[in-house]
Amino acid sequence: SMLLNLSNLRILKISTNSLQGTLPMLMGSLQQLENFDVSFNFLTGTLPTSIGLLTKLTGIFLSNNEFSSSIPTEIGLLTNLEIFNGQEVVFVGTIPTQIGAMTSLESLSLSTNQLSGTIPTEIGLAPIKSLVLVGNQIAGDANFLCGEGRAYRALW
Repeated sequence: SMLLNLSNLRILKISTNSLQGTLPMLMGSLQQLENFDVSFNFLTGTLPTSIGLLTKLTGIFLSNNEFSSSIPTEIGLLTNLEIFNGQEVVFVGTIPTQIGAMTSLESLSLSTNQLSGTIPTEIGLAPIKSLVLVGNQIAGDANFLCGEGRAYRALW
């Protein structure tokens, strides 16, 4: 793909188009990428595990696509990520515990997916200020989210 040759690319915003197909596994070669926005398209397949190589990312915007895959555990390698918006992308499976390793994550939006299981306790380790999990099949105890020193702006 032509985009993969843009090794100095810092912002990729191709939202609100009619893009179809899958994200290339080689997207991990975009090592300078800081902002990745493909929301409001018709993308399918999986979120590549190579996303974990994009360690300079501060924002990922995937909403309103049709990925129908699990969230790769490699997401936990993105310690500079501040915003992860994965609303309405048909994520399945559980929320990976590795999200707790995301030391800059302030906003996590995973509403209207097909996520199941419990909210991992490790999520309480990230500095999340906005957590949106509406419209999934998540169960269990969420008391740990309100531990000492936690100050949420939004919790849905």
